[in-house]
Amino acid sequence: MNNTTPLLTQVRTAYFSADCGMAYIMRTADGKFVLIDSNWGEYEEPEHLLEILNAQNTREGKPVIAAWFFTHAHPDHYLGFVRLCDRHPDEFIVEKIIYHFPFEGRCPGSGTPQNFADAVAKRTEAEVIAPHTGDKFDFAGTTFDVLYTWEDLGDAPIPNINNSSLVMRMQMGNYSVMWLGDAQRQAAEQILSVYTPEQLKADIMQVAHHGYTGGSDALYRAIAAEIILWPVPEFRYDEMLTLPVNSYCKETDKVRATFISGIDDDTLDMTAPIEARQYFHHGTIRTDLTTGKMLPLNWCCLTGGSTGYTPAKLVYPEEGGCRLIGKDARTLVQMVKNNQTAISDKYSFKICGTYDEETIIPEDTDPATLERLFGIMWNYPKHMVWDDAQIYPLPAEVGKPFAYTLTVDKTANKATLYDGDTLIAEWNEVSPASCGIHIIMKNISLTLTEVVYEG
Repeated sequence: MNNTTPLLTQVRTAYFSADCGMAYIMRTADGKFVLIDSNWGEYEEPEHLLEILNAQNTREGKPVIAAWFFTHAHPDHYLGFVRLCDRHPDEFIVEKIIYHFPFEGRCPGSGTPQNFADAVAKRTEAEVIAPHTGDKFDFAGTTFDVLYTWEDLGDAPIPNINNSSLVMRMQMGNYSVMWLGDAQRQAAEQILSVYTPEQLKADIMQVAHHGYTGGSDALYRAIAAEIILWPVPEFRYDEMLTLPVNSYCKETDKVRATFISGIDDDTLDMTAPIEARQYFHHGTIRTDLTTGKMLPLNWCCLTGGSTGYTPAKLVYPEEGGCRLIGKDARTLVQMVKNNQTAISDKYSFKICGTYDEETIIPEDTDPATLERLFGIMWNYPKHMVWDDAQIYPLPAEVGKPFAYTLTVDKTANKATLYDGDTLIAEWNEVSPASCGIHIIMKNISLTLTEVVYEG
């Protein structure tokens, strides 16, 4: 089969226990697939990746992955593969597994993780290939030129394993794509010392290291892409745009389309024009908390792994609703992305539900302890920073329904917090730099029935 439309899919990432991860799927002209990385594999991510493969499969039988590239040995890039192989080993075929991780001791965290090595060993149908700079791979006309591996640094120290990322330039259909993995400044400088801007130029670019001090502004300007693929949570997108290293990415006279993996899957027809688009969501966002499908809260981020707090757990009981659990230690839940609250002069946030029986509140709990059990933090400009003075405690009574509504009007310098119809707090000093809304939890289990943001 040689007439299948080539597609590139940026896979939607969960960003639950950490604000990093990436996975990309390319469907080639013969109906096979090429994958780059695999996300962290949280919740139903492996199943979601398999769903995309099945939905895009134009061949008879199981999806055939002609090649699966892994950029480097961080779990937010390879662990989804491990979990997919564990849960659904017989539902896909892999012809080539391509990776080149530094030998143990070459840099902090180097070596091949045992769980990854075990998963690769079980794919007995796959040829395992170690790529080197200068190698070229061709999959039904989709080509990959290897521009950089960690070997290019010679004997120089590699203080950060991100700089061991595999960097490739892909040609697919009508577009060239630069894949940067998590490459940071050391790798960027090495690449710039070897290649000219003409050799680096690409139509599409994957932002390095999720935008967190990845790549370099000089490298991005040499690549000069018009289309940006950004594996970043939606709630951190605007923050990333403020970093000097990403200044090229916000120049709309050069970049005409940006796709963020923290929102939805994005599939590009690599033979057709790509329409200009930027992500700025406004209006009312009402979550569906009854379906139990993958990530119905697709605009939130539950995080802890990257900030030192305990990750929350999200489950969907058979009776419906969405159960959000924070146990044993402080859990910070980012419920609204920074962009919305940062640029909205007026907004309202509503959360409804009940406290579950799992909620642990000792009988002798005093009001001060309640602040460490359940609260809301919204009027604080620093991203994901814990400050008890900024937390407003919310009553935590087992079995009691709640319906909290926070309304902010920056133009009037005023905010109110209601428990149902009862006013429980009012503020007359509202920071113009208000960050996203954070839910603070400890030993709390909530069944949410409705979450609404309007702004």
